[in-house]
Amino acid sequence: MAHKPQALAFKRSDVNFLLEGIQHLMLPGGVCVLDQEGKEEFAQWCDVHELLAWFGPRSHIEGDANFLQVIPYGVIRDPWSNILGYNRAAGAGEQRLAGRFSIGFGGHVEIKDWRPELTLPNALALTLEREIAEEVELTWCTYGGVMEMYRPEIAILDTPIAIVLDPTTDVGRCHLGVVYQIDIARSHWGDNANLVAESGEHDQIVAPRWLTPDEAMEEANPEDWTRLLLQHHFIFT
Repeated sequence: MAHKPQALAFKRSDVNFLLEGIQHLMLPGGVCVLDQEGKEEFAQWCDVHELLAWFGPRSHIEGDANFLQVIPYGVIRDPWSNILGYNRAAGAGEQRLAGRFSIGFGGHVEIKDWRPELTLPNALALTLEREIAEEVELTWCTYGGVMEMYRPEIAILDTPIAIVLDPTTDVGRCHLGVVYQIDIARSHWGDNANLVAESGEHDQIVAPRWLTPDEAMEEANPEDWTRLLLQHHFIFT
Protein backbone atom coordinates (compact mmCIF):
# COMPACT_ATOMS: atom_id res chain seq x y z
CA MET A 1 0.00 0.00 0.00
CA ALA A 2 1.30 3.50 -0.86
CA HIS A 3 2.49 5.67 1.99
CA LYS A 4 -0.25 7.80 3.55
CA PRO A 5 0.04 10.42 6.29
CA GLN A 6 -1.03 9.59 9.78
CA ALA A 7 -4.65 10.41 10.56
CA LEU A 8 -6.62 11.31 13.67
CA ALA A 9 -8.61 8.38 15.00
CA PHE A 10 -10.44 7.05 18.04
CA LYS A 11 -10.91 3.58 19.32
CA ARG A 12 -14.40 2.46 18.35
CA SER A 13 -15.19 1.77 22.01
CA ASP A 14 -14.59 5.46 22.82
CA VAL A 15 -16.90 6.63 20.02
CA ASN A 16 -19.65 4.33 21.29
CA PHE A 17 -20.29 6.77 24.15
CA LEU A 18 -21.17 9.45 21.61
CA LEU A 19 -23.33 7.14 19.51
CA GLU A 20 -25.27 5.94 22.54
CA GLY A 21 -26.05 9.53 23.52
CA ILE A 22 -27.46 10.45 20.10
CA GLN A 23 -28.99 7.11 19.14
CA HIS A 24 -32.50 8.55 19.38
CA LEU A 25 -31.60 11.00 16.58
CA MET A 26 -30.48 8.27 14.17
CA LEU A 27 -32.18 8.00 10.79
CA PRO A 28 -32.14 4.90 8.56
CA GLY A 29 -28.77 4.16 7.00
CA GLY A 30 -26.55 5.56 9.73
CA VAL A 31 -27.23 9.32 9.48
CA CYS A 32 -27.71 11.09 12.80
CA VAL A 33 -29.16 14.59 12.39
CA LEU A 34 -27.94 16.80 15.21
CA ASP A 35 -30.60 19.01 16.72
CA GLN A 36 -29.59 21.45 19.45
CA GLU A 37 -29.51 18.66 22.01
CA GLY A 38 -27.43 16.52 19.68
CA LYS A 39 -24.95 19.35 19.08
CA GLU A 40 -24.57 19.78 22.83
CA GLU A 41 -24.05 16.03 23.18
CA PHE A 42 -21.35 16.12 20.51
CA ALA A 43 -19.62 19.09 22.15
CA GLN A 44 -19.71 17.39 25.54
CA TRP A 45 -18.30 14.17 24.09
CA CYS A 46 -15.46 16.15 22.49
CA ASP A 47 -14.65 17.82 25.81
CA VAL A 48 -14.45 14.48 27.61
CA HIS A 49 -12.85 12.28 24.95
CA GLU A 50 -10.59 14.46 22.80
CA LEU A 51 -7.54 13.47 24.87
CA LEU A 52 -8.18 9.89 23.72
CA ALA A 53 -7.66 10.85 20.07
CA TRP A 54 -4.40 9.72 18.50
CA PHE A 55 -2.67 9.82 15.14
CA GLY A 56 -2.33 6.38 13.65
CA PRO A 57 -0.70 5.19 10.43
CA ARG A 58 -3.42 5.05 7.78
CA SER A 59 -1.73 2.05 6.19
CA HIS A 60 -2.78 0.15 9.32
CA ILE A 61 -6.02 1.70 10.57
CA GLU A 62 -7.70 1.96 7.14
CA GLY A 63 -8.46 -1.74 7.38
CA ASP A 64 -9.02 -2.05 11.14
CA ALA A 65 -12.64 -1.58 12.23
CA ASN A 66 -11.50 -1.25 15.85
CA PHE A 67 -10.57 2.33 15.00
CA LEU A 68 -12.64 5.14 13.53
CA GLN A 69 -10.94 7.94 11.62
CA VAL A 70 -12.83 11.20 12.04
CA ILE A 71 -13.57 12.95 8.74
CA PRO A 72 -14.97 16.51 8.55
CA TYR A 73 -17.32 16.39 5.54
CA GLY A 74 -18.49 19.77 4.25
CA VAL A 75 -21.53 20.28 2.02
CA ILE A 76 -21.28 23.62 0.19
CA ARG A 77 -24.46 25.47 -0.80
CA ASP A 78 -24.80 28.59 -2.90
CA PRO A 79 -27.25 31.41 -2.04
CA TRP A 80 -29.95 29.69 -4.10
CA SER A 81 -29.73 26.43 -2.10
CA ASN A 82 -27.92 24.51 -4.82
CA ILE A 83 -25.38 21.93 -3.64
CA LEU A 84 -21.86 21.72 -5.04
CA GLY A 85 -21.24 18.24 -6.40
CA TYR A 86 -18.34 16.64 -8.24
CA ASN A 87 -16.84 13.31 -9.25
CA ARG A 88 -13.75 11.87 -7.63
CA ALA A 89 -10.99 11.39 -10.18
CA ALA A 90 -10.03 7.92 -11.35
CA GLY A 91 -6.66 8.41 -9.67
CA ALA A 92 -8.10 9.75 -6.41
CA GLY A 93 -6.20 8.95 -3.24
CA GLU A 94 -8.99 6.75 -1.87
CA GLN A 95 -9.31 4.21 -4.66
CA ARG A 96 -12.46 2.72 -3.15
CA LEU A 97 -14.19 6.03 -3.98
CA ALA A 98 -12.53 6.67 -7.35
CA GLY A 99 -14.91 7.89 -10.05
CA ARG A 100 -17.88 8.24 -7.73
CA PHE A 101 -20.16 11.26 -7.34
CA SER A 102 -19.86 13.24 -4.12
CA ILE A 103 -21.27 16.31 -2.38
CA GLY A 104 -18.70 16.18 0.42
CA PHE A 105 -15.50 18.19 0.68
CA GLY A 106 -13.02 17.36 3.42
CA GLY A 107 -10.72 14.62 4.52
CA HIS A 108 -8.58 13.18 7.26
CA VAL A 109 -7.31 15.28 10.14
CA GLU A 110 -3.53 15.15 9.79
CA ILE A 111 -0.79 16.02 12.24
CA LYS A 112 -0.29 19.38 10.51
CA ASP A 113 -3.90 20.27 11.41
CA TRP A 114 -3.36 19.81 15.14
CA ARG A 115 -1.82 22.14 17.70
CA PRO A 116 -1.80 21.70 21.49
CA GLU A 117 -4.03 24.72 22.08
CA LEU A 118 -6.78 23.45 19.75
CA THR A 119 -9.89 21.62 20.80
CA LEU A 120 -11.19 18.76 18.67
CA PRO A 121 -13.98 20.94 17.15
CA ASN A 122 -11.34 23.57 16.29
CA ALA A 123 -9.16 20.97 14.57
CA LEU A 124 -12.10 19.59 12.58
CA ALA A 125 -13.12 23.06 11.37
CA LEU A 126 -9.56 24.04 10.43
CA THR A 127 -9.04 20.74 8.60
CA LEU A 128 -12.23 21.32 6.64
CA GLU A 129 -11.15 24.86 5.76
CA ARG A 130 -7.76 23.57 4.56
CA GLU A 131 -9.30 20.79 2.49
CA ILE A 132 -11.81 23.09 0.79
CA ALA A 133 -9.06 25.58 -0.03
CA GLU A 134 -7.10 22.77 -1.69
CA GLU A 135 -9.99 21.08 -3.47
CA VAL A 136 -12.17 23.80 -4.98
CA GLU A 137 -11.82 27.33 -6.36
CA LEU A 138 -14.89 29.55 -6.21
CA THR A 139 -15.17 32.77 -8.20
CA TRP A 140 -17.92 35.36 -8.40
CA CYS A 141 -18.28 36.43 -12.04
CA THR A 142 -20.46 39.27 -13.25
CA TYR A 143 -21.97 39.32 -16.69
CA GLY A 144 -19.46 42.03 -17.55
CA GLY A 145 -16.62 39.68 -16.78
CA VAL A 146 -15.49 41.14 -13.44
CA MET A 147 -14.23 38.37 -11.18
CA GLU A 148 -13.66 38.06 -7.45
CA MET A 149 -12.24 34.97 -5.79
CA TYR A 150 -14.29 33.63 -2.91
CA ARG A 151 -12.85 31.48 -0.15
CA PRO A 152 -15.28 29.95 2.36
CA GLU A 153 -14.15 30.35 5.94
CA ILE A 154 -15.36 27.85 8.49
CA ALA A 155 -15.58 29.50 11.87
CA ILE A 156 -14.03 27.47 14.65
CA LEU A 157 -17.31 27.72 16.53
CA ASP A 158 -19.31 26.22 13.69
CA THR A 159 -21.11 23.08 14.76
CA PRO A 160 -21.85 20.00 12.66
CA ILE A 161 -25.35 19.29 11.42
CA ALA A 162 -25.03 15.49 11.28
CA ILE A 163 -22.92 12.45 12.04
CA VAL A 164 -22.57 9.61 9.53
CA LEU A 165 -21.52 6.11 10.44
CA ASP A 166 -22.16 3.42 7.85
CA PRO A 167 -20.76 0.05 8.95
CA THR A 168 -21.99 -1.74 5.82
CA THR A 169 -19.00 -0.83 3.60
CA ASP A 170 -15.23 -1.18 3.87
CA VAL A 171 -14.81 2.59 3.86
CA GLY A 172 -17.71 3.31 6.19
CA ARG A 173 -16.79 0.88 8.93
CA CYS A 174 -13.43 2.60 9.52
CA HIS A 175 -14.56 6.25 9.30
CA LEU A 176 -16.87 8.58 11.22
CA GLY A 177 -18.24 11.48 9.17
CA VAL A 178 -18.82 14.81 10.89
CA VAL A 179 -21.03 16.75 8.47
CA TYR A 180 -20.95 20.54 8.16
CA GLN A 181 -23.16 22.78 6.03
CA ILE A 182 -21.28 25.68 4.44
CA ASP A 183 -23.66 28.34 3.15
CA ILE A 184 -22.22 30.97 0.82
CA ALA A 185 -23.70 34.43 1.21
CA ARG A 186 -24.96 36.28 -1.83
CA SER A 187 -22.36 38.44 -3.56
CA HIS A 188 -22.45 42.21 -3.13
CA TRP A 189 -23.12 42.24 -6.89
CA GLY A 190 -26.49 40.62 -6.13
CA ASP A 191 -28.25 38.83 -8.98
CA ASN A 192 -25.77 40.22 -11.51
CA ALA A 193 -23.14 37.71 -10.41
CA ASN A 194 -22.72 34.02 -10.98
CA LEU A 195 -20.77 31.72 -8.66
CA VAL A 196 -18.39 29.57 -10.70
CA ALA A 197 -16.77 26.48 -9.18
CA GLU A 198 -13.56 24.97 -10.55
CA SER A 199 -11.41 22.12 -9.35
CA GLY A 200 -8.40 23.03 -7.24
CA GLU A 201 -7.03 19.48 -7.50
CA HIS A 202 -7.59 18.06 -10.97
CA ASP A 203 -6.09 14.74 -9.95
CA GLN A 204 -8.72 14.45 -7.20
CA ILE A 205 -11.78 16.56 -8.10
CA VAL A 206 -13.52 16.34 -11.49
CA ALA A 207 -16.33 18.48 -12.95
CA PRO A 208 -17.55 20.47 -9.93
CA ARG A 209 -21.10 21.65 -10.61
CA TRP A 210 -24.06 23.24 -8.84
CA LEU A 211 -27.08 20.98 -8.50
CA THR A 212 -30.45 21.14 -6.84
CA PRO A 213 -30.92 18.39 -4.22
CA ASP A 214 -33.23 16.56 -6.65
CA GLU A 215 -30.65 16.78 -9.44
CA ALA A 216 -27.94 15.54 -7.09
CA MET A 217 -30.09 12.52 -6.22
CA GLU A 218 -30.23 11.65 -9.93
CA GLU A 219 -26.43 11.51 -10.31
CA ALA A 220 -25.01 8.09 -11.09
CA ASN A 221 -22.71 6.12 -8.79
CA PRO A 222 -22.84 8.28 -5.64
CA GLU A 223 -20.45 7.49 -2.81
CA ASP A 224 -22.20 6.02 0.20
CA TRP A 225 -22.13 9.03 2.53
CA THR A 226 -23.43 11.26 -0.28
CA ARG A 227 -26.24 8.79 -1.04
CA LEU A 228 -27.24 8.62 2.63
CA LEU A 229 -27.23 12.39 3.11
CA LEU A 230 -29.23 13.03 -0.05
CA GLN A 231 -31.85 10.54 1.11
CA HIS A 232 -32.41 12.91 4.03
CA HIS A 233 -31.67 16.19 2.24
CA PHE A 234 -34.24 17.98 4.38
CA ILE A 235 -31.36 18.44 6.85
CA PHE A 236 -29.91 21.08 4.50
CA THR A 237 -32.16 23.97 5.53
